[in-house]
This record gives sequence, C-alpha cells and structure tokens, in this order.
Amino acid sequence: GYAKTNGIQGIGLYGELNEPEIPQYRTAKSIIKTLEKLTYKKFGDTVKLDVMAERVDNEIHG
Repeated sequence: GYAKTNGIQGIGLYGELNEPEIPQYRTAKSIIKTLEKLTYKKFGDTVKLDVMAERVDNEIHG
C-alpha cells in the first residue's frame, strides 16, 4: 500500500468537524476523496453524502 511503498509505519486521515454532535457528511466525503487520490482507486459514488449533507443543512438552517 501507500504507507509501505513510502516507508511509512502508519497513516492517519483527519477531517475538520465544525460541530461534532452533528453528522459531518462533507467531511466524510473529503476523507474519501483524499483516500482516492492517495491510493489511485475509486471508492464509489459520493452523491448520497452530498444529499445527506444538504438535508442536515436544511434541518439546521431551515
């Protein structure tokens, strides 16, 4: 994997959470996209994460 080929013992990816008590779907999408770039692999469609993020926004902001 990426870590092994680059002499890294481990790797951690962190996403910014604005309000940890609220689901952070955009942060999840960002982490998935970063993993895709690092591994040169696709992990699938992230449209559902966009839809869920929009729902959360609508609930919070009306």
